[in-house]
Amino acid sequence: MSNQQEPENLAFDNESSLQTLVRTITLSQGEFSLILLRCNYAALRQRMVQRLHQLSPLYIHKITLRVYTSLK
Repeated sequence: MSNQQEPENLAFDNESSLQTLVRTITLSQGEFSLILLRCNYAALRQRMVQRLHQLSPLYIHKITLRVYTSLK
């Protein structure tokens, strides 16, 4: 049995998460709030940021953090 989700379920889950994120951002308006969004893939991150800007009526500042790993 596989733990991988079907693509249509992933799209639904991503959209649901974005809707929750937009509500969180909207409700925190006027207060300091640090909200992090993590995507495993650059292409997915780009689509999610684009969709987030479509859904949110507020200005959202994007900062991309790099993850460094060391192999020992």
